[in-house]
Amino acid sequence: MRLSHLFPLDSMILSMPPHSWKGAIKELLQRLARAGRLADVEEARRDVESREVLGSTALGRGVAVPHAATAGVNQPLIAYGRCKKGINFHAADQHPVHHVFLLLGPPARQSLHLRILARLTRLLAQAAFRDALEQASTPEEVLGAVQQYVGDFDEFEEPAGLPKVLVVGQNAYAIAMAAQIALLGSRVSLWGLDNRPLETIRMMRGITVEGAISGFAQFAQVGGALGEAIAGADLVMLAPPATDHARLPELLAPQLREGQAIVLHPGRVGGCLAFAARLSALGYAPPVYLAEAQTIPYECELPGPAVLRVHRVHHAIPRGDAARFPAGPPCRYFVGGAAVLTVGSKRLAVGLGNAATFFEPAVMPLNPWVERRRARSFRRDGASPQTDES
Repeated sequence: MRLSHLFPLDSMILSMPPHSWKGAIKELLQRLARAGRLADVEEARRDVESREVLGSTALGRGVAVPHAATAGVNQPLIAYGRCKKGINFHAADQHPVHHVFLLLGPPARQSLHLRILARLTRLLAQAAFRDALEQASTPEEVLGAVQQYVGDFDEFEEPAGLPKVLVVGQNAYAIAMAAQIALLGSRVSLWGLDNRPLETIRMMRGITVEGAISGFAQFAQVGGALGEAIAGADLVMLAPPATDHARLPELLAPQLREGQAIVLHPGRVGGCLAFAARLSALGYAPPVYLAEAQTIPYECELPGPAVLRVHRVHHAIPRGDAARFPAGPPCRYFVGGAAVLTVGSKRLAVGLGNAATFFEPAVMPLNPWVERRRARSFRRDGASPQTDES
């Protein structure tokens, strides 16, 4: 984890109006919410305001760092706002604040939150860094200044106790799923049936995400041995193309452990019921929680080998459960404020709906032709949105 990775580009405001301090905090929180990074914006707002009432977080020299440990986020985040006219943060030096750094962290990691606060304060003490903030004309230049002046204290050790997730797939929506879960605060591994398309992401140890989700998503492992990637995973998200689903039970059966949750995105050809039957036929014994989603949550594309653009996230889609493999709900962090799955069983409806795969050969050949003309990589129910529209 790096300090510079905690700044979503979409959360930076370089021309903030002269709000009250409450207005400045609210606007920065709204930016984080639009970037898909908050679990509960109102809870975050209440916690930051409560902290500010205890004493001003203005550091002097035109800088303030409002902050809070809050359940409104699942991982540390920093939003930045610059106000030319200044904001009254009741600073001890009585000067208006021109640079606001909003720092949020989950309550369970208060020691990490305090370390980030200390390093951010140290960074802001540098006059050269403050001058670079004044001169920056784009969010990218602000982030570049952070990377330039943070120096040797950029890197943090990964906090202990993070939920562990494995996403299987090498396509754009699998990468989008891995990125979103990582940015929400989990230790995520990404593994593909063909890991060659993931090579640049492996070298970068993550991917830059733009659009409806933004930030740098860092992964614990990309590619490598499947057994190592799946070991200790609380949740396994299967998001390869539907035509690859038949290969997955044979690959996963020797690696799965009791209590792991497995979700197919999307389920196809009988979905998780067929998946469960195949696991049983292979002699698989430990109980796991097995479910399927009716469709893919992301409209996204890969404009470059280490850049993901997310156009839209569907936050509620039907999910079906396999009764033969019950072990409780998936994982609490995945069914919270930023969930992409609804809670509740729709096994029959989802399973029958997912039988549509029998008709996929009729539309799948159209996808590459249509997408070359309209530049999208997302597929919905076996066809891209453009194919559906055509």
